[in-house]
Amino acid sequence: ASVKSLQEEVKGSVPKKQLLAVEEKVKAVEDERTTLTKELAASNTRVKVTSAALDTLRKDVKDLNTRQEGMVSKSKVADAEKETVRCEEALAIVQKDLQFQVEK
Repeated sequence: ASVKSLQEEVKGSVPKKQLLAVEEKVKAVEDERTTLTKELAASNTRVKVTSAALDTLRKDVKDLNTRQEGMVSKSKVADAEKETVRCEEALAIVQKDLQFQVEK
């Protein structure tokens, strides 16, 4: 038996009202499936956009951490330079004192 002959047989044996009710339910389910498919696509798009934003934030945090490490290094260099100047000044005082003592 072909599908068409089965459909005709079913149509003949099922009251028209019941058949229409079933067809309406099928249509409603198909419409809901279409709506859910669209919502899923929109949701997937939001996930992609959110993931991209999160990746950007991660990169920004990494860049900031790198810059902060650089700033710490610059701070340490500045401290070392200050210490060097202080030592050079102390050395100059000691040298002057020694020179003064030698000249005496």
